Amino acid sequence: MGTWIAGFFEFLRPKSAKFFKIFAEQAETAVRAWEVLSCFVEGKERDVAAKMVALEVEGDDARRKLVRELYRTYLTPFDREDIFSLSRAIDDIIDATEACALELATYGLAPNEYLRQMVELLGEAIHAVRSSLENLSCRPEAIPAETLKAKRAISSLQNLSRYGRYQAIEKDDPKESLKWLEVYRSFQQCGHQVEVAADILSDITVKYTQ
Repeated sequence: MGTWIAGFFEFLRPKSAKFFKIFAEQAETAVRAWEVLSCFVEGKERDVAAKMVALEVEGDDARRKLVRELYRTYLTPFDREDIFSLSRAIDDIIDATEACALELATYGLAPNEYLRQMVELLGEAIHAVRSSLENLSCRPEAIPAETLKAKRAISSLQNLSRYGRYQAIEKDDPKESLKWLEVYRSFQQCGHQVEVAADILSDITVKYTQ
């Protein structure tokens, strides 16, 4: 009986460290995915498809690990729904970054200045999300500034995307125009996923730091 009771109370004990560790793993994978994309745009990475697929698998593994912990844990550091949504949002960033890289590789487009700036802004936003996650367990008061930084970077990215789409429409080759439009759409979607993660982090901060 004593062993059963001890196990029951272990089940009830919050396992905050495990969740924060998995969030950190996911965030690191998102940053590494962006680094591969950035190197590819700068012409320093050729094996982009294989590396992106490997990072996607890492992200999926971390996501499954977190969901498994949710099933095993009764008391969580904050709402289960928020943990689940935040993990999914980070995983979506990884997937969207992969899509950007694979579309560029598939279409064989030479990066232009709009694209280079968009990649830089995307990196700024993803790093801000990672900083927010690192502060989640110890310095939640620092999160609003980081999420604001992420959202401002994504807002600039979306503006560049609009300018880029206008330039793409003006191209003489309709096939090239369509390719660029798809690439800009992918970057917009990736930016949207970063915004979703930033919004969830902001909501969590408001709910649990009063």
